[in-house]
Amino acid sequence: MDKKVYEIKVIPSSKTDGVFEENGILKVKVKAKAEKGEANKALIVLLEKHFKSKVTLLQGHTSRKKVVLVE
Repeated sequence: MDKKVYEIKVIPSSKTDGVFEENGILKVKVKAKAEKGEANKALIVLLEKHFKSKVTLLQGHTSRKKVVLVE
């Protein structure tokens, strides 16, 4: 599989986990709170399951808007 970069909007503290597209933007809901990197960890795990590939957070460690690399 080729490497691909995605811009993502994360929605922390959601009732459910999920990945969906809205208006051409990939959005990810995670149950984890945006504290101490917990939402980022949950984001990576969820995206790795979704894409069935390794995912690396490139930008946005403290923002809801993130850039990830899917390998």
